[in-house]
Amino acid sequence: MVSQAVEQIWTIERLEGLDDNGARYELLRGKLIEVPGPEYQHWYIIGRLLRLLGNFVDVHKLGAVGTNGAFMLRRNPDTLLIPDVAYVQANRTPPNDADWDIYIGAPVCV
Repeated sequence: MVSQAVEQIWTIERLEGLDDNGARYELLRGKLIEVPGPEYQHWYIIGRLLRLLGNFVDVHKLGAVGTNGAFMLRRNPDTLLIPDVAYVQANRTPPNDADWDIYIGAPVCV
């Protein structure tokens, strides 16, 4: 994890500038949080949820379902969360792929 001898306020821009060391981070009110990788049962359940929920959403054209997407919930101090499974309603999906880097707003999280 990144050393935090002195409590610092992190921003999304600063987080994006971190060297990729294989760790995954979120921001909660400006605090940097390392997110551990899932253990087997967690990973298995997430996979099943993605498949079942994703199929239902696709068949009914309700929006998008995905995993590990970055969602900016607030600024100053920044909150950027990466839920295991998220659903975004069709009327709230970005108009093109470039807008998916960081989604502005909250998804429906599972």
